[in-house]
Parts: sequence; structure tokens; C-alpha cells
Amino acid sequence: MMNRNPLLFFFALALSALGFCFHSCTSPPAITASQQLNDSLEYYFTVANDEGTEIAIRRHCADRARALTEKMPKDSIYVKNMFRVANRYWNCGELDPYYTVTLRLDQQIANKCSREYCKNQLYIGDYMIRKGLTDKAYANYHRAELYARKIRDFEYLLLALSKKCEMLVTVGDYLTCEKLCYEGLKIGEQQNKIYHHRFYTYLGIISTSYGEPDKSALFFSKALTTLKLYGEAKHQGLEFAYLNNIASVEIARKNYRRAYEICHTALSNKAKIENNPDGYAALLEQRNVSRFYMTRLYSMRDSERAFQLYKILNEYSGMTDCKLHQAIFYFQNRQGEQGLQIIDSLLVLCRQKKLTSRLPEILRTALEYDCLNENMLTDYLTLTDSLQLAERRNRNKFAQIEYQTSELKEQNQQLLTQNQKITIGASSVGVLLLVGLFARHYRARKKEVQLLRERQAADDEIFQLLQQQQEKVEEGRKLEKRRISQELHDGVMGKLSGIRLNLFVLNKRSDPETVSKCLGHIDKIQEVEKEIRSIAYDLENDLFGEDRSFSALVRTLVQSAKEVSTTQFHLDIDVAIQWDAIPNTVKIQLYRVLQEALTNIRKYAQAKAVHITLRQRKQHLWVVVRDDGIGFTSSAIKKGLGLTNMETRIRRQGGAFKLKSVESQGTTLIFTLPITN
Repeated sequence: MMNRNPLLFFFALALSALGFCFHSCTSPPAITASQQLNDSLEYYFTVANDEGTEIAIRRHCADRARALTEKMPKDSIYVKNMFRVANRYWNCGELDPYYTVTLRLDQQIANKCSREYCKNQLYIGDYMIRKGLTDKAYANYHRAELYARKIRDFEYLLLALSKKCEMLVTVGDYLTCEKLCYEGLKIGEQQNKIYHHRFYTYLGIISTSYGEPDKSALFFSKALTTLKLYGEAKHQGLEFAYLNNIASVEIARKNYRRAYEICHTALSNKAKIENNPDGYAALLEQRNVSRFYMTRLYSMRDSERAFQLYKILNEYSGMTDCKLHQAIFYFQNRQGEQGLQIIDSLLVLCRQKKLTSRLPEILRTALEYDCLNENMLTDYLTLTDSLQLAERRNRNKFAQIEYQTSELKEQNQQLLTQNQKITIGASSVGVLLLVGLFARHYRARKKEVQLLRERQAADDEIFQLLQQQQEKVEEGRKLEKRRISQELHDGVMGKLSGIRLNLFVLNKRSDPETVSKCLGHIDKIQEVEKEIRSIAYDLENDLFGEDRSFSALVRTLVQSAKEVSTTQFHLDIDVAIQWDAIPNTVKIQLYRVLQEALTNIRKYAQAKAVHITLRQRKQHLWVVVRDDGIGFTSSAIKKGLGLTNMETRIRRQGGAFKLKSVESQGTTLIFTLPITN
């Protein structure tokens, strides 16, 4: 029978193309010259992915993209670009640098439970498949599956399951493969049906191996339907693979006309078939086989054409199919010698290219038409036994890989749990130490605040005493003014009035006797003069002068600052300020803020001169304290209790507080206070 089982070969061929698509990125739009200068990395990515460019140039651009990416910070953008570099190497057929990049990514991706880590495991698995290291590839796919399940990334989970199914079909572990296929379909129904066509295809291949062509046809039809409905653009090339599979099932059911129609219809779509040479070759040979069973006509021309296409693509399994069909044609047309020559050449080809899975089919075909060939019968039986043993070993190996991977995962989980316990313990000790330090700092800070409050209370009490003293001084000043007024009225004014009346007689008489009497009164004027001078002297030395008000307290404060510092203090107080009309609470807060400001200047400013200005503007006191000290930047200094208390005092009275400072240019403190409650 011709074309005994082309499904495994052709679907593997299609999946190989799909793997290429998986690593390829959508071609970006054309880049202008200015954009190339501004973004050389994107330029190299574009050229490296252009299939119309020479392969040497594409490889060079991939190398340049990798070199530029290696200079980037090791962040998420770096990981993304390294995946793009790996894609370009894969598309160029540069497997070794591709593998180097994936290993670098494996080291760089610190978070193993991440989407990027799952993706990289799939990339490494694809490389292992190309190198023929199926056990390592299966381990990578299984690891990607485990982590995808953990992070619930269903896209990579479905992809990992489909790749595992492909390998399980290859080694003949149909039971496990069937179980994973139905799991993938169940997950896809709830999440994403993009890989439904692959699982249906595997189920179709399994049904074919079980000798159930009806079920195979059903699964392949579902695969083709879901591909058209849910498959991405990169999957559309599989359409010819599914048509070929369906045609193979029809041949197995001996429905040769239906198989011929399927292949002929697909081949008539020249627009699509031209871009799929592997699909074209497979359908061309499949149509040739179905026509042979219908009419006993076999086109050597079509078979050779398909063979040459496979040869260009280095698809040795497809070449084997074409030659095997030719051998069957010769056998059935009684040209056994030519058929055996082809069989011998196929055996050599399969052994050279390590296509051991095709050897039983070739030997079985030769035995079917040449039963007397004992050497071939012996080779067939030996090879069949060895392949069955190899399949069992592979199944056991895959099961062992899953067990070891799961065991390693459990060990890692135990280590992770231990590390978490150690981390939690260390963190607890650290937290306790921090709490202790914080409590100590809090107690010290609380004590400092308490002392500051006590100091403020004491200062307020002192200010109250000063205010009371000032009030007593004011009262004494008023009493002294009253006394001087009484002295002037009762003493000086009385004497002057008496002298004026006694001298008034000179207006009427000017005889010598009257003049002589009046001279005595003139001497009394000198006594009055001495008395006035005495009163003036007392006024000049009066300690209760006009300046013993709140402004005097401020001057005393400034004078105290002068005595303990080399800084020059300049005080400018508006004489128009009516201190008596301003509430004591406002004056107390003003005094305390000035006191705190002068203290800060003496401690920190290193100023040579300080200017203090007090003005009254409508219903507000306007105060400016400016120094020429070292200053500071607002962002570089933490606001302490002094500044906080100053601002709090001002704002509590309904005023405004503003602090300006420039490094090396001094500091200016501006605030206003309402003069009414």
C-alpha cells in the first residue's frame, strides 16, 4: 500500500515551519534614513529579519543588535530586546549564538515564576529539538509547563503542552499524549483556542495509529476548522498540512476520489501554494498516490517534481516518501529490480540521515513485494524490536524527566520555604531592633519636646513678668508726669502769676519807690528759672521715659544678643506703632518668635550683620529678620522644632509665615501678625 503513514512526517514538517514562525516577529515598517540614525538598534532588527536580504548581512545585523543590547541596563527592556536578538539568530539559522543568547537570558531572568522565564524555556527546548537532544528538550518544555501553571499563564501553558504532545507522539506514548491533548482542549475552551488545531491534529494522528480512520478524519476536520477560526496569521501555513492529513485518511478509507479532489482543489489555489513549497510538494505527491489507486496511473514527472522540492528544502523524510511510492509503482508493474534498487538507496539514505523511524516502513514494503528476501526480513524484525525498545526507553525517559523535574521543584520549594523562614526570622530580629531604636529615639525626642515646652512656659512666664514690670513702669511714669504737672501748676505757675501781678503796677506808676519794690520781684524770676531747670533735669534723667514700652523690650532683647555675639544687629521699629492697642497675646508671640530667630542666627547663620524691621501696615504688624549668613537650601535641611514652633506661633495668631534662604547668600524670615484678636 502506498503512503502508509505520511501524517507524522508532514505534520512534523508543518510544525517545524510553525516553530520558525514562533521565533519570528512581524516585520516592522520601513525605516527612513533619519530614523536609522536616531535608532540604529531598530534598524539592525529590521534588516536581520528581512528575508529578502543576503544571509551574511542579516547575521551581521543580528550581531550588531546583540552588541548594542548588551550595553543596555539589565532591565525588562534588555530582556525584551534579547528575545528579539534570539529570534533573528533563529531566523538566520544561527543556532549556536541563538543558544548563547537564551542561556544569557536564563541567567538574567531572576524571577523564575515569570512569563519571560517560561518563554525562554520554550526557546531552549526548540534548540534542543534541532540538535536532536529530545530528553533535554522535553525537560525544558516540562519546566515551562510547570511554571506556566504556577503563574496561570495559559498561552505559554498551552504552547508547552502542545510541544510535549509532539514529542510524545514521536516516541509513541499515545496514552499520555491523548491525556494532555484533552487537557489542552479543556483549558483552551476557557481561555484561548489558538492552539486547538494542534491538539486536534495530535488526536487525529493517534487515531490513525490505532487504525480508526473515521475518528482521524473527524479530528483533522476539527483541526482545519479551528485553524481558520482561531489561528493566528503565522499558523495559516498549516492549512495545507491539514488538507494533506485529511487526504491521507481518505486514502486509508479507500475513498481515493475524495482524497484526489482535496489535493487537486488545494493545488489549484496558486496564490497560497506558491508561498508554501513544502505543502505544495506534499499535496502534489498525495494527489499522485490517490490517482494511482483510482486509475493505476502514476506520474513519475509529478513525483520527481515533489522530490526535487523536498531536496531543495533538505526534507529527507519527504524525499523518502516520494521514492518509496515510486518503488511501489515499480513493484506493482512487475519491475521489481528497479523497485529494489530504490529500496536499497532509501535504506542507505535513512541510515545516513538517521531516519530510523522510516526504516520499518521501507523494509515492510520491500517484504510485501519480495517475500523471499530473508536478509530484509531479518533486518525488519531486528529493527522493529529495537525501535519498540527505543520507544519504551524514551517513554520511560520522559516519565523519569517529569519525576526528576517535579522532585527538583519540591526540593526547591523546600529550600525556598527554609529561606523564607530564615528571612522571616532575620526580619523579625531586625524589626525588633528597629522598634527598640525607635522607642529609644521616641523617648529621647519626647523628653526633648517636654523640656522645650517647659522652656517655652518659663519664657512665657518671664515675658509676663517683664510685661507686668513694664506696666508698673508705665504707671510710675504717669504718676511722675502728674507730680511734675502739679509742681509746675502749684509752684512755678503760682510764683509767675504773683510776680506778674506785682509787676503790673509799673504800668500805672513809675516812681523810684515803686520801681525799687518791683526789683525784688524780678529777683524772684531767677528763682523760678532755677526751679524750672531743676524740673527739666529730672525729666532728662527720668527712667520712666516715653520709650519704656514694648519697643523697649525688643531693644533689650537685641542688646542682649549683641552682648553675646560679634554679629552687628540693626533694629528699625516704626514709631507709629501703637503698642498699647495691640493685645498682649500678640506681643508675647512676636517676642518669642524674635527671640527664637535671634537664637538660630547666633547658633547657625555665621552672619556678620542682621537687620530687624518692624512696620505696621493697616491692621497687621509686618516683621522682617534678614541676615547675611551662610544660608541653606530648603530641600537640604529638615525643619526642626525651632522653625516649627515659630511657624506654629504665627499661624495660631492668624498670621502668615515665610522663610527664604539661598546658600551662601543669607536667610530672610518674613511674617505678619494681626494687631487685633
